[in-house]
Amino acid sequence: MQSIKLPQILTPANPVVDAEFHHQRFVIQRGRVGLIWIILAGVMVLPALLISVGYTIAAFLSPIVPQASDILLLEAGTMPSALWLAIMTVAMYPVVMLVTFGLSANSVRREKSGHTWDYLRLTELDAQQIVIGKWWASLRALNGDHGMVMVLRFGFSAAFVMFLSDMIITPFGLPAEWTLLPLLLIITAIYGFLDAGLTAALGIVGAMIDVGGPTFPFILFSIRVFTALVALGLWLGTLFIIPMGILFVLLLSVLGFVSYGLVIGLILRVAQHLVG
Repeated sequence: MQSIKLPQILTPANPVVDAEFHHQRFVIQRGRVGLIWIILAGVMVLPALLISVGYTIAAFLSPIVPQASDILLLEAGTMPSALWLAIMTVAMYPVVMLVTFGLSANSVRREKSGHTWDYLRLTELDAQQIVIGKWWASLRALNGDHGMVMVLRFGFSAAFVMFLSDMIITPFGLPAEWTLLPLLLIITAIYGFLDAGLTAALGIVGAMIDVGGPTFPFILFSIRVFTALVALGLWLGTLFIIPMGILFVLLLSVLGFVSYGLVIGLILRVAQHLVG
């Protein structure tokens, strides 16, 4: 039995987390791709983020200030703002997914190419500390990127609630913007974290298997694309059943969370066995 608790493995007390996180941040900040990404985010993503935040604020204000939704969604031009938000959300998600997959895979591949993987295995660190440490460090290094994707999705959740507010069943007759929307934002954030965790887990386990050259990592990435479509379906399904009430939204969300958690746990367990 392993005596190390999961929270301890996720903290900087785990040397794998600390070392891997600092290395990945160094790669991101010093690389030319990192600079290009920052410029791209500032020019293209920032307007979409502002639109998403505007939608969310308007949703919370609309029960007491109905003009808020009119100004932001109608007078400012619904189609241009909504279309830009949709384009940037669709464009950012695969980019962030690719970067996460590559960064997590490189955390293992770098050790193998530098002939330090065997030394790492011979330390007092066990397989759980090594695998979960690299997985967690990969997520921490890209938390800002995943955070931007989450914020963009917040705008869609807010827009759905505003447009469907008259059809939504809410407890005690309270506005849906004050009851259902906070729940949807939490659900969206949890989906975002689990989605990123699945990508990082697949990247790590793919880099550990050296058979078939790049074939196996490609298969894993193809599986990730498929699961991304499934995740998108679950998230959109959650939005489309909003008129059915909070209970149905919770049930579908819990189903998605449990499914994600089981898959991530299974992949990380396989990776731990591959450490040897």
